[in-house]
Amino acid sequence: MKKLKIVITFLLVINSVHTFSQQTNKSINYICYRYSHSMRIPYSEVTIEIFKKQKYAIVKVRSKAANNDKQWEYSKIKNEFKVDLKTFEKLTKKLVPLQTIELDKGMGFDGTNSEIEFGNGNKNFKYNAWTPELNTDKRGLNYFLDCCKELILLGKLDPKEIFREKGT
Repeated sequence: MKKLKIVITFLLVINSVHTFSQQTNKSINYICYRYSHSMRIPYSEVTIEIFKKQKYAIVKVRSKAANNDKQWEYSKIKNEFKVDLKTFEKLTKKLVPLQTIELDKGMGFDGTNSEIEFGNGNKNFKYNAWTPELNTDKRGLNYFLDCCKELILLGKLDPKEIFREKGT
């Protein structure tokens, strides 16, 4: 009987830890998307941060080119604007399932790096994928890439331009 109590207590503790380790969309007040490409000049680094306030969310967009040549001026961005809380909550609901997805561990030498981070300041989750736009289906990165694109669109940028998709 004593062993059964210990086992049940242990299982309850493990279940509680797992339950409370999962972030809920209501507890999220910070979202960040980071993109980088070491070999690319325009949009070589892009950061989109979203901070939840009481009545709105602030979106900060930063982008820079790999060099200061005037032809890449269009990709040097430092912008800040507000979005409503409904937009922020919709985004958090989309991001929470990332906690249950096993991301591909693939790495390469050249390519892009995309990272999504979200949380509440005390506990943040980070999801990073090397060149998620490459062999996306095969690597199981469709949902992750969709989240990246939604964050890029919220930042008023074009995912086709950032990811250099065919036809752009």
